[in-house]
Amino acid sequence: MARMKASGSRLGSTNPDGATATAVAQTGDPEPKESEIHEKDRCPECGGRLHNGETETVCRECGLVSEAAPIDHGPEWRDREDPNHSVRCNGAPETILIHDKGLGSEIDSTVGSGRIHRQSMYQRRSRSDSGQGRVRYILSQIRRIGSRLSLPTYVMKDAAYYTRRAYEQDVPEGRSLEWVTGGVIYAAIRERELPIRPDEVAEFLREDDATASGRQGILQAYSHICRALDLSITPMLPKDHAPRLFDALDLRTETEIEVRRLLVEVEGKTGGATPSAVAAGAVRKVSKGKPRSPQLNEIAAVYGHSRKTVQNNAQRIEELETDDLA
Repeated sequence: MARMKASGSRLGSTNPDGATATAVAQTGDPEPKESEIHEKDRCPECGGRLHNGETETVCRECGLVSEAAPIDHGPEWRDREDPNHSVRCNGAPETILIHDKGLGSEIDSTVGSGRIHRQSMYQRRSRSDSGQGRVRYILSQIRRIGSRLSLPTYVMKDAAYYTRRAYEQDVPEGRSLEWVTGGVIYAAIRERELPIRPDEVAEFLREDDATASGRQGILQAYSHICRALDLSITPMLPKDHAPRLFDALDLRTETEIEVRRLLVEVEGKTGGATPSAVAAGAVRKVSKGKPRSPQLNEIAAVYGHSRKTVQNNAQRIEELETDDLA
């Protein structure tokens, strides 16, 4: 009882500024003395004390808002189960380009004690099973080759999606991982109609696969994946290869327009000629003899064709144009 009486007497007492101690007990934040208020905590208008809230710093005397922070450091009261709110609090977004979609943690074996080294070893072993280990390797190669070829992110995501679908159906069983990697990348490239040939993809495979056999392996894996996954990818036309030639050779606008018109006219009439070679031949035929026209070897180097191949396609296009006029 004595303790309760003493407490009651403290609550009823007043401080020198005239404020009751009841307010102090309710807020839990005792008012400091005038001498204890730091200069930065004083109001620039009335000299009163500034109160630091969650997003604003306000003077308790005159109500002046001294500072307003755009970051709310308090708790987040939004409903995470509400479908109208898409809230991502922290961490990187998940991505299909990583085998665990970026949701896992990597145990670094270069730091820590022997226990950390053992945990890192067990983590590597758990990822090296036959299925997941292959998917993990192919996804890492997709990111590497995509970076070297300057592929857009959506193309690499398409390749990763094809990889996961293929291994869910055991499509790549018995095939080289390098060829499967090239096959899914080339499938994504063809799906997005990018003017990149399988030879260019093969250049960035492992050294023993970056040969003509690597190109054939990529095409075989590409055909197998398209059939197994039921991908309806249309063949690329010569006009699809024209934009890359325009960018590489810096052609004039009128030359580009004439090349496009010519490729539309000869579409379907060039037999079994390579589409990129037909596009290069059209550029050669149109730009020959014009000012600022590129040299034959410059046109041939864009897609890696020989000078004779480009010249033969230019002559073939000229013959087709003559026949149409006749």
